[in-house]
Amino acid sequence: MSTNERRRPCGRRRLPAVVAGLVLSAGFALAACGPAPTLPASGTVASASPDLGPSPIVAPSLLAVPPDDRLVVLVDQHPLPEILTWLGRGTIALPPPQPGLRDLAIGPDGRVAILAEDGIFIADALADDARWAAVPEFRPPRDHLVTGLAWSSDGKLAWAAARELGVPPFTVAAGSPGEVPASVEVDAGLDGGPAWLDGERIAVPVVRDPSGGLIIVSLAGDGTPFEPMPAGVLAVASRAGLVALGDRYAPRIEIRRIEDLTAQGGPPPAVIEAADAAVATDLAFSVDGRWLAAAWTADDGSLLAIGVYDGAGGWIEGGRLDRAALRADQDARVRLAWRP
Repeated sequence: MSTNERRRPCGRRRLPAVVAGLVLSAGFALAACGPAPTLPASGTVASASPDLGPSPIVAPSLLAVPPDDRLVVLVDQHPLPEILTWLGRGTIALPPPQPGLRDLAIGPDGRVAILAEDGIFIADALADDARWAAVPEFRPPRDHLVTGLAWSSDGKLAWAAARELGVPPFTVAAGSPGEVPASVEVDAGLDGGPAWLDGERIAVPVVRDPSGGLIIVSLAGDGTPFEPMPAGVLAVASRAGLVALGDRYAPRIEIRRIEDLTAQGGPPPAVIEAADAAVATDLAFSVDGRWLAAAWTADDGSLLAIGVYDGAGGWIEGGRLDRAALRADQDARVRLAWRP
């Protein structure tokens, strides 16, 4: 990865090596030349307890930067994917750290895992000068398609993979990097990426004829219960005790307490809807559960925008990043994460 730096306006200070390229969003400029910025460890917006109240539908406003600059977006597009994050009013574009970059996950401690052409790699933090170490014991079979990576709150990593999506069986592998992961084979069709509910249970979207739902994989060997529901994608904020479930058939996201994940939990306390979209194809909570990011697609599968929702205000949409802000083309696939 390139370690070249670009100068800030006025030429007084350099951005640190964490920045591969700084591109100013249209109509914005960096703040006046003060101290050189760094990627902060905490968010630019003070944390607040999420409000599970009703979420009214409001007209989305387009943003040049997200309301919290800890958001990270992997834009997977031809010919070269990019990792985007933000710093103040600037967009930071990091080139792919490994060839064939396809997925990315960031843990609550800041560690980053990526899925690339040659396997899974881990770095201590998202940075241009990060040292990426291969994790050969976590390498999925070459004939399997991996639907996602996920970190648990206690530092374990997981992936889900199958030879063919929607066709049984599929495999979930999970454990601490550096150790041989536990592997569980599930008799269902894999249909989405995994998310840790706690340190032992992993939820995975599946299809099991004739309906879709979630499989809860237990590393403790407590079985793999199936929960029928229309969820096609999910995200978990374990510290806040929240789970977001994206409907596989409609532009609708339910936000529930983890303990009320099943249908027996009753109606969802909060619902997010996007009348101009088809479905959400990826979701990610900030570590504190304050923010939820959702990638919305159109009926033809093309990327529309990323909506960012504020849990402190009843999950009202704080604005959207459109394809121009994401430097993405219509057919780009995005994966979402948050820096701690």
